[in-house]
Amino acid sequence: WIAKEANARNLALSTNEIKGLAALGDDLWAIDSALEMRALGGDITGADAVPNPFELADALTSGDSRKAYATYHKHLSSGISAQELFWKLWWQAKTLVQVRAMYGPPGGEASAAPAVIKEKTGLHPFVIQKALRAPYSYTQAEALLDSLFAAWRDSRAESVADLSLYLERILLSRY
Repeated sequence: WIAKEANARNLALSTNEIKGLAALGDDLWAIDSALEMRALGGDITGADAVPNPFELADALTSGDSRKAYATYHKHLSSGISAQELFWKLWWQAKTLVQVRAMYGPPGGEASAAPAVIKEKTGLHPFVIQKALRAPYSYTQAEALLDSLFAAWRDSRAESVADLSLYLERILLSRY
């Protein structure tokens, strides 16, 4: 029934979204409301809806601080720890630095082709293209990586370590 209703609204639902709606059980009004919210551009949330692990990293590298902050709190509220989110952001920043170091400025000395970057790093071409589309220069990517390292270090050095607050500062700052 869920798939039929989604098709009637021209919606393509992921498996996790369908599972999240199915978790609502016999509450057809709630399912219908969730489908309507999705048709209007909202998200479907439910007991089994799993956040996209790349959503936060993509929001960070898009340069949209509001979206990154909202996504971060959506993931926290779904039960994902600040430490797990930190490692996703660390991976993204590391990838940006790695790709930007090899690619360099357009026409510059280090301007390696994506195929060469793939060969040397082992990164998937899709990941390389996403890193190249990010509005970060090499120095901005390095600054992001440095900020993440400082957040990790400082949260471990203090008696009351709250990595979550450090990550919020990073997400709301501009690079």
